[in-house]
Amino acid sequence: MIFIDTHAHFYECFNFQKLLDAAVKNFDCASENSRDTSHQIYVIILIGIKGFNRFKGLAQQSSHRTSYRSIPKKSWQISPTSDPDAFIAFRKDQKELVLVPGCQIVTREKLEVLALLTQKIFEEGVDLVDTVQAVLDAGGIVSLPWGFGKWTGKRGELLKEMITDRFGKRIFLGDNGNRPQGGGTPSMFKIAVNQGLGVLSGTDTLPLKNEELRTGSFCSIIDARLDRTRPASHLKTLLTGTDVCISHYGKNMELVKFAKNQLRLRLRRFFPQ
Repeated sequence: MIFIDTHAHFYECFNFQKLLDAAVKNFDCASENSRDTSHQIYVIILIGIKGFNRFKGLAQQSSHRTSYRSIPKKSWQISPTSDPDAFIAFRKDQKELVLVPGCQIVTREKLEVLALLTQKIFEEGVDLVDTVQAVLDAGGIVSLPWGFGKWTGKRGELLKEMITDRFGKRIFLGDNGNRPQGGGTPSMFKIAVNQGLGVLSGTDTLPLKNEELRTGSFCSIIDARLDRTRPASHLKTLLTGTDVCISHYGKNMELVKFAKNQLRLRLRRFFPQ
């Protein structure tokens, strides 16, 4: 079983060690009732944003795996794999996380596109259709994440056209832990399911203090075994396969917390952390 947070950010206000610790803790909760406990693997897709990409820096701090005994207590070591798009983070207690790349692209329509499992940098401010095509042409996986107020009006109509006519099953919709409780399931998700499209889940951590502690708390579960020697390329194969089985773990955000976070994000523009 693969437990994967497909929308994990790392902002400059985050602590990377805390992020990894929290991810393991949250993935452990997600996997408590798993029927296959012998082949569980935890994956984080680190989504870079314009001007800052944490995945790019992993190569500089990585080293070839040593014995667990040599790792300082409560510390993580980053090790490369034979896959250039994947690293393994491991801790003294033998907890491990697979780290793979992705990036967030803002289109001309102010919609977000996630380019998953690729390190390629894409131009921002381009039409949604052209952006999605560029990610597919580069061999990436496309996820169009839910965003507050972004799936309505003309943008909603454009998105509906894309998932029903233009790209079909070649793209995913993205659900995330910021979507508030009480609002029901967005109609776009229902359309996607009827079209046979997949939905990928991720926390979509916000650039606020301690938000890294949510990493892994809202995730997808893929019923498959991951090839640890080539994690990123194998994930691409799994996600583009016709028989992939994806379920989901996590709770949507309480309405009060959602409102507070929206206020904090707006205040942050005037009072940066």
